[in-house]
Amino acid sequence: MSEPLDGGVRVDIGTVGRRARRRSGQFVAVPMLWVERLAAARSAATLKLAMRLLWMHFRDRARPVRLANAVLAATGVSRGQKWRALTELERLGLVRVERRRRRSPIVTLIGAGGTKIMEHGCASNMHIRAP
Repeated sequence: MSEPLDGGVRVDIGTVGRRARRRSGQFVAVPMLWVERLAAARSAATLKLAMRLLWMHFRDRARPVRLANAVLAATGVSRGQKWRALTELERLGLVRVERRRRRSPIVTLIGAGGTKIMEHGCASNMHIRAP
């Protein structure tokens, strides 16, 4: 399929695959507490990891997340950056990390007062109504 541009030039835009279409509709809901605390983050890897953790947390219905290196490799976060970012997220009070020797860490996302966020996989306190 092609679409004409302003100068009469036609450009082939092709078709979008099923996987790409599915991915384009994905998003991450970020609690305001996280937005405020992540403003103090020192590295981009910390922000990338935070977004990935929130998405995985939602996908897994609020269960703790097992964080493998391969999951983050696609987002450009190395093994060393992962550990530094986890330490920073702990310092910011956003996660608890269960470190396991020679195994992927288990990460629990926490919110205000040290409680788990989005209990039972729903964000009932985060409903936003359109004006």
